Amino acid sequence: MTARKAAKILDESYNHLTVKCTQHAGDLIYVPESWGHLTINHGFTIGAAVILNEKYHKFNNMSPQTEEEKSAVAVVHKPKNIPFMFVHINKTGGSSIIRMLRSRCTKEYTEEHWGTDHRTFHATALSHIDHFSRKSWDRAYTFAIVRHPLARQVSNFFFLASMCENNKERCRSRYIPEEVMGEKMDLLTDMEKIKAFHQWIGDLYEAYPPGSPDQYLFGSLGHGNEATISFNNTQTSWLIDEKDEIVVDNIFHLEDLSKNMAALTESIPCLGNKDKDGSNYYDDAEVSRMLKEEKTHVDMIHSNAAPKYPDYTKFTKNKKTIRIMEDVFDVDYKNFGYKKYESTL
Repeated sequence: MTARKAAKILDESYNHLTVKCTQHAGDLIYVPESWGHLTINHGFTIGAAVILNEKYHKFNNMSPQTEEEKSAVAVVHKPKNIPFMFVHINKTGGSSIIRMLRSRCTKEYTEEHWGTDHRTFHATALSHIDHFSRKSWDRAYTFAIVRHPLARQVSNFFFLASMCENNKERCRSRYIPEEVMGEKMDLLTDMEKIKAFHQWIGDLYEAYPPGSPDQYLFGSLGHGNEATISFNNTQTSWLIDEKDEIVVDNIFHLEDLSKNMAALTESIPCLGNKDKDGSNYYDDAEVSRMLKEEKTHVDMIHSNAAPKYPDYTKFTKNKKTIRIMEDVFDVDYKNFGYKKYESTL
C-alpha cells in the first residue's frame, strides 16, 4: 500500500507502536535491523539510503523489555480522553483563556511538557496530534484564537523590545533595534516607535524570508514546534495537520472574542460561571475584564507590561511594510478574512 495509507492505518490502530520524526535537509536517520519504516515527502525531495555493513549490526543488540517497562510504554502512548484542546498561538490573547481554563477547569484542562522545549501552552495542532495521538485530538473539542496579522506583529515587536533589558544578545539575534530595547522605548515618540517597527519588519524579512529554514523567527520563537517542517511564521501553520489541512473545530477572532465567549462556554461548560442551582451562565462583564489585559498590552504570563504603543492601524502607512506583510502572511489574510491595507506612500 502507499505510504500515506500505511501511515493512516498506523495512526489509527498502532499509534502506541510507532515512532515519528521530521527529517530536514542534512539529517541522517539510522533504522535498526528488522524495523519496518516508511517516509512521506513534504514536497519535492531527494534522499539517499544506504544498507550498512554487517559489522554495524552489533548496535541492534538490546536486552528485551521487562513486563513493567512494556506496561509503562503502553500507558504513555495510550490515547487519552481529553475533553478539549486549545491551540495557543502567541500574541493572540490566548493567555487570558489559559488563565480561565486553569482557574475554572482544573479537572478538565490538560497541561503537559515533553521533549526539550515542548509544552501544551504553545503547541500547534500537529504537535498536539503527535503527542496525544490523532484519536485523542479527534475526540476532543479543539479551538484557537487568531488576530489581524499586522496587529499581532505590532504586539509582538513591542513585547519583545520590552524583554530586551536583561538579554540584549538574544534580542540582537531577533533584530530588535538597539534604540528601542527595554526602557528606551518609553522615551520615544509615537512616530519614532512606528519608524522603529518598520525598520524591524524590513530587517526580519531580509534575515528570514518566506521559504528560509528559520522563517518562523520572523516574529516568534518556535516553542518546539519548529521540529515540524510545516511550521512557519503564519498563524495558519499552527492550525494544520500533516496534510496541511486546518483541523481545529472553531477559530475565534481576538477582536470579537468577548462577543463569542457564549459560544465557547457552550462547548466548554466549565468556563461558564456556576449559578446557585449548579447551571452555567455567561457573564459578559467578567469575561471583558479577563480580556482587558490584552487590550492594554499586558503580558499575563511574564506579569509585566509591554510599553504603550499606537493602535496597529497607525502602522499601515508604510508601503514596504504592507507589501512584506502581504507576502509573509497572505494565507492568514485569506483563511481568516482579515482586511489588507494599501498604502500610496
